[in-house]
This record gives sequence, C-alpha cells and structure tokens, in this order.
Amino acid sequence: MPDLYIGNATKQNMIFAYAVRRETGELHVRSQPIPVGNQVKVSGNLSQDDIDAIIVQHAKYGMVPADTIDRARAFHGTCYSIGKPITAARLTYLIEYNMAQLVDQGIEIRRANAVAQNLNVIKALDEAGRQESLNALRITVQQEKADPNNTVPQMSEGLIVTENMGMNPNAPPTPPAVGKKRASTTRRAA
Repeated sequence: MPDLYIGNATKQNMIFAYAVRRETGELHVRSQPIPVGNQVKVSGNLSQDDIDAIIVQHAKYGMVPADTIDRARAFHGTCYSIGKPITAARLTYLIEYNMAQLVDQGIEIRRANAVAQNLNVIKALDEAGRQESLNALRITVQQEKADPNNTVPQMSEGLIVTENMGMNPNAPPTPPAVGKKRASTTRRAA
C-alpha cells in the first residue's frame, strides 16, 4: 500500500485532521500534528481509496500535490506526496511563496481599508450636514516590532485616497511619529 505524506507550508503548527472509512462503512476521524515547515506520513494502513478520499477532503482547503507547487498561484498551506517524502526544497519553496502571498494580501487589504475609511469620513461629513469636502485622505500603517521572536520584516506603508477614490501610487511614505523607530521596510500603494 502506498504512503501519503502531508507537508505543512505555514508558519504555525498544524493539526491535520482527516476521515477514513472503516470496514463497517462508518467514518473514523483521525488527526496528526505537523510542526511548522515539516511533513508527516499519514498513519495507518491506507488503501488508495483512503488516500484519494483524504486528498479530496483537503483539496478544497488548498492542499496541492508537492510536484506542482512551483506552479502555485495562491496561498497553499498544505501539500502532499504519494509514495515518497516531500523534498525539503519543495516545502521551503512553498513556505516562501506563501509568505509573499500573505504580504500581497495584506497590501490589498490595507488599500481596501483606506478607501472604506475615506468613504466613512465623507459619509460622516454628509450626515452631519457639513459643507467641507474631502479632497484626499492620507493613511499610514506602521508595524511595531513588539515580539522579539518575530522574524518577519517590519513595514510602514503610506496610502493616499483621492477625491475620485483612486490610490495615489506616488504617495511618499509617511514618516513615523516622533520618538518611534522607522520600520525596516517601506511600501507605497501601487
């Protein structure tokens, strides 16, 4: 019977839960811990049908075959291999790719939030019957390194939302407040 290996391509420990069918036909739920950046061989004597069922269970959550991770176009927290362990190079590649995906998602979330905050200010002015108009709203997001174990590069990003709700890609980064350290990475809206 073939072996099924599951790799954890996230930055957190994972409990890999899956269901297999017993000979009686009832489902039996199992789980195995997978440390950050590691893999496990799924325990038990799995048939090919069991392996296929586990893959289907987790494919909808982004699990991909280890031999296709270099073609990934989204965040994939887990990968699998049938019959042989996942190479360290492939698992490392997926972890690094996932980190880049999360950074990109963070940028898009901050952009959407800046536009939403701009709309909130415009709405509040309108509801208060104020005649002022908002030509541009400048928002700065700065990450402070509070956790000494955090190895993720820190960031500071300035966004300008203009009257027509577009982002100004040439917005200069907003300097940090007095007495604060400048973050090591500065981003601007693109």
